[in-house]
Amino acid sequence: MVFIYRHNGHAGCTKERTFGEEDCNQRSIGRQGRFLRKHDKPYAQKGAGMKKSSITILGGILCMAAVLAACGGTAETGNYTALEITSSGSAETVEELEAESVTATGEPEIVTIYYGSSMGKELSTEEVEVPRKTPETIIGELRKKNIVSVDTKVNDFTISEDKEKLTLDLSAGFRDYLKTMEEGSEAVIMAALTNSFLAAYDAQEMVVTINGQRLETKNRVYEEGLRFVDMLD
Repeated sequence: MVFIYRHNGHAGCTKERTFGEEDCNQRSIGRQGRFLRKHDKPYAQKGAGMKKSSITILGGILCMAAVLAACGGTAETGNYTALEITSSGSAETVEELEAESVTATGEPEIVTIYYGSSMGKELSTEEVEVPRKTPETIIGELRKKNIVSVDTKVNDFTISEDKEKLTLDLSAGFRDYLKTMEEGSEAVIMAALTNSFLAAYDAQEMVVTINGQRLETKNRVYEEGLRFVDMLD
């Protein structure tokens, strides 16, 4: 038979030792000590308490892991999935995003670009595909044909209510570019510019200005609207 000797020491400490039956007969028991068999109730209660504590700790760990998983992270990494935050934003920002969306998802457009030919009195044409038809994209294509200078910018562009008349306001770079040209070359440039815009917007007339003022070069003053040119003089 095996006995457990429990001794309650100072400061609430408890000591246990295991003895054989023979040892028990030879050892005296202090008044604070007593023998317990392993199947005695106090010992069994202690074992059950330890088992219950282990189950409680294990349950707590599993619960914590479940919470972390629900938050999108792990106990090891501590990384969490950020919640998506959306905002309506300002009207300007929303409009810009919508314009970008149209450009990204919309179908490309075809515009006809006019430029000078080797024949001198005729204009050549080329159909080009652009993501979106705008004054800027048309000027960009004309720049590739040397119809406008690299520093030519679009300041403003308007279409009349009846869609018959266009008004194109360009930067001073375009006027300075024309001033380097002879009369014949200037005529080609103005015809190519006019034809390209009238064809793109199906209009009848276009007025070209520089920084809001009339266009004036060493060869000509452009006060009236320009019309489509089939053949150069």
